Amino acid sequence: FEILLKNIEILKRFTAGGQVFKEQEFVMRDMLENLVEGSLIPDEILVQGVIDLFILKGDKATLIDYKYSNTKDKQRLLSRYKTQLNLYKKALVSGLGVKVEEVFLLNLKSGDLIEISE
Repeated sequence: FEILLKNIEILKRFTAGGQVFKEQEFVMRDMLENLVEGSLIPDEILVQGVIDLFILKGDKATLIDYKYSNTKDKQRLLSRYKTQLNLYKKALVSGLGVKVEEVFLLNLKSGDLIEISE
């Protein structure tokens, strides 16, 4: 119960004064080399996914993805999910024409909030 309250408190600071969107599906098409860092394959691919949470404040967005992990190593979580979150960010930018200012990974099990930077 304590960790649930901690997660709610973390999210409150982002959602206040914004338009909150939960579990939003998206589909986008792009070149693989534009989506996956270091890819040399010049193929176009279709990507679909579900963004757990994003908050709009004007033309700016904050993106938050939830994970439930035993991993205490924040760098390991970051490296595991960074590509996924960058895809979600690209989907928001191209689909809504907004600037994604902040991207976070929230480990629901530990209550750790990890900022994803480029």
